[in-house]
Amino acid sequence: MLSSAHPPSNVIAAVLSLLIPGAGQMYKGRIGLGIAWLVVTLLAYVTLLLPGVLLHFICVFQAAGMEPRHAPA
Repeated sequence: MLSSAHPPSNVIAAVLSLLIPGAGQMYKGRIGLGIAWLVVTLLAYVTLLLPGVLLHFICVFQAAGMEPRHAPA
């Protein structure tokens, strides 16, 4: 559960996504989006190297810049 007193860090989200595609999105509460990034990026790596690397970096920047999902009140 995310706390408004300590919002998720963009730096941590970026590092997590750099290590594992989609992990930063999951850290920010977007589980479905994180799983989608993981699957798509891994498929791109398996098929061709360049698209996988490109998608991986897009995933990192997207995780760092997105707003976290707010917990229901």
